[in-house]
Amino acid sequence: MDRRTFISRLTVTSGALALASSGLGRRAEKIADLATDVTGVRAAGYGELLPTAAKNTGEVLLALPRGFEYNVIGKVASPLADGRLTPGRTTEWRHSKSDAS
Repeated sequence: MDRRTFISRLTVTSGALALASSGLGRRAEKIADLATDVTGVRAAGYGELLPTAAKNTGEVLLALPRGFEYNVIGKVASPLADGRLTPGRTTEWRHSKSDAS
């Protein structure tokens, strides 16, 4: 491939990527708005989304269509059986010398 073809394809690809991602900001804003108010939101083919309590903890963490259910299997920063915290965004995962053994 010569330089002219490479630059031409790079330009087309870059333009297509910019065009495709231009709507992501608006989409992210809509999703952020939905995080606080799910009334009137519908899951295509499944109906309205309703705040739903987890079967095992009773906490309301997700909005699901009627009849759907879920279980919470772990939470960030909750204690594990060995006493360490579940890793995630709010905790910093550090390997100690005891992890290496």
